[in-house]
Amino acid sequence: MEATAAEQARGTVTTVRRRFAEIVEQTGADELMLYASVYDADARIRCYELAAKAAEWA
Repeated sequence: MEATAAEQARGTVTTVRRRFAEIVEQTGADELMLYASVYDADARIRCYELAAKAAEWA
């Protein structure tokens, strides 16, 4: 459970942006794959919209 949580990014756009940057720094990744485990389609789309906003740092 802890290992899974360590790979997650959740919170405000600012918090997720910071977490994305940490993941990239730790792994050297040049891309991130996202999965929103949200059943409601509208809510899932909103999650991806917020994640896209968080990824605008690059």
